[in-house]
Amino acid sequence: MARIPYPDPSQEFTTLSVQLNLFRMLAHAETTGKRVLSLGNALLSQLELQPKFRELAILQVAHESRADYEWVQHVPLALSAGVTQVQIEAIEQGSLLGGLFTGREQQVLHFTKEVYWDRTISDEDFAGITRAFTPREIVELVLTIGYYTMLARFMKVLAIDIDDPAGDRLLAP
Repeated sequence: MARIPYPDPSQEFTTLSVQLNLFRMLAHAETTGKRVLSLGNALLSQLELQPKFRELAILQVAHESRADYEWVQHVPLALSAGVTQVQIEAIEQGSLLGGLFTGREQQVLHFTKEVYWDRTISDEDFAGITRAFTPREIVELVLTIGYYTMLARFMKVLAIDIDDPAGDRLLAP
């Protein structure tokens, strides 16, 4: 059960195509909640970074954060983006070796983990990511990691009740 009550329905973002408890709770932040959602929408729909890489990073953040809400919402999106069930299970178990991931996928997962825990990345690892991704994709990846880390902490601190997965409805404009 959420640690604080969800806002009165009249305060909620009624124009959204999907009503999730996360979005409802963000309505408490009257001056910033919509902007947070706007950034999330851009990250889900307007990146040069391929959706598969985005979802791998989000699942890695959810795993590291132990953010069940984030995990539940993004597994269907990851599957739609081409992440396999076996890859999802490997991330969930923290087992990123064994040839399940391409070189670029491994770089995204390693980069995400290093940014999540160390909040930076070594020169050697950064050189590797720059060989695999464009500057724009790298910036988008860092923004995705930061955004979903913020959401994971928001969800966990407030103990937001987990909704059924919204799936591709989250990608709707």
